[in-house]
Amino acid sequence: MDSAGLPPPSIFGVEMMTPQPPATGLRPCPVKGCRQFVSGDLLACKHHWAMVPADVRKEVWRLYRSAPGTPSHLAMVRTVLEFLGKRAC
Repeated sequence: MDSAGLPPPSIFGVEMMTPQPPATGLRPCPVKGCRQFVSGDLLACKHHWAMVPADVRKEVWRLYRSAPGTPSHLAMVRTVLEFLGKRAC
């Protein structure tokens, strides 16, 4: 039972668990409710990255390759994370 006195969520009697990242340096996709994990050099899982407008994706990759960590690159990363933060699975 949880703090509200409800049994744990389950499917066919098997308790559901919050996904845990594998011990390989992966992190969760930033979209609320997404259960995918991505490597540290990616901003989101493939599904959610495809939701980012193509021109923004292109600019993020251009800056990642030519000027990683610069203010312009970090501003684009923030733009993408804000965009994805408004999404949910």
